[in-house]
Amino acid sequence: MIKILMIFSFLLQENIYVIVKINGTAVLENMTVIRQLKPGDRLTENDIQNIHFKNNSILRLASQRGTFLLKQNSKLNNPVDSNLSLASELRNELIPTLVTGEMKSRAGRLSNLTEAQTYFSSFKDSMNSMLVIDSFYIDVSKEFFTDTTDFFFFSYMYNNEKINKKISWRTNHNDLQLCFNKNISLIDGKDLNIHHIYNAKLYFLKHADNESILISPLNINYETFTTIKPELSLLTEGLGVDKNNIPSSEQINYINDYFSAYYGRIDNDKIKTLIKQL
Repeated sequence: MIKILMIFSFLLQENIYVIVKINGTAVLENMTVIRQLKPGDRLTENDIQNIHFKNNSILRLASQRGTFLLKQNSKLNNPVDSNLSLASELRNELIPTLVTGEMKSRAGRLSNLTEAQTYFSSFKDSMNSMLVIDSFYIDVSKEFFTDTTDFFFFSYMYNNEKINKKISWRTNHNDLQLCFNKNISLIDGKDLNIHHIYNAKLYFLKHADNESILISPLNINYETFTTIKPELSLLTEGLGVDKNNIPSSEQINYINDYFSAYYGRIDNDKIKTLIKQL
């Protein structure tokens, strides 16, 4: 009997949505309260029906059901009657943050061109960007390089000028690690502003054949952990992530969908590392 009551109680629990970020202004208004919403506020499904938006404001939400976008669309029941109250004609919509495609996980190091092309092409979904938070290292087998002068490089456009930038690397035991960080946008000590770089492509130069092999189109979006931390913190709270345990694959996918929709794709292993830093 107790087990049945516990299951029934669980079914009656209402979904709670945590506000991760607000673009604009939104106010919760019902019989008992009128208050401006802010990141970190928790909403019930009933609250969502009583949110009033100013202009084209948008809420980004997280719950154990996933991540969502909440905005307000104007729909006139009777377009002819201009005297109708707009408030009664506005409808809130919860839009799931879903990104087509699946983030490829690295099974250890990248050993050949096919593995590199498959892995990096998975960042092309959504904003067609790879999100780098502070820095990001990718293990590459030494066997990948047939010559000590082989290397990876970015080719991108900035201010209508084509720029090629060699990607730095470091040794890691018997392998190499490609380093993706803000230095990608540094030319002669000058920061070109990575947000103004476009049409970026990742190449591998085989020196012996004097051949540049396209790995994948790959735009970079750079953020710092300090900047991204407030959103990640609220995301993990809304999704019910236990920071003392390994997040589930579903939770990781929800977080990646969120970042993919607004910033760019991020490696799943990097997400686990960032959660540990919270």
